[in-house]
Amino acid sequence: MDYSHRSAVTLLQATIEFFNDHHDNFGIIEKTTRGIIAGCHANILKSRFTLDTMQENDLIQMGILNRTYVVFAPRFTFTIGLSSSDDPAYYHEAEFISIISSVRVIEPAKSNDESST
Repeated sequence: MDYSHRSAVTLLQATIEFFNDHHDNFGIIEKTTRGIIAGCHANILKSRFTLDTMQENDLIQMGILNRTYVVFAPRFTFTIGLSSSDDPAYYHEAEFISIISSVRVIEPAKSNDESST
């Protein structure tokens, strides 16, 4: 999919609807269709939600921080999802930033079919 602002808005809304439909207490921290990841246009959705989990025979709700990036590279679109507990003992914004900053988009080699045209 080639980047267009219209497709970015559509995909961001679909991502928000998916998380809202599938996770309890979903909330948006930040969203944009104007992000840049590895030099490419990107949607960025920072959100939180809760998941039910068992701990020592008790059902508890665990807070989750989530980052979803939809990157519009020159020949393909891909999604990166990063999640962490929202417990300060586990969560560090700098780690999310470091991970996403390490992403590189490398143009795939042309297949034999493409190189002959």
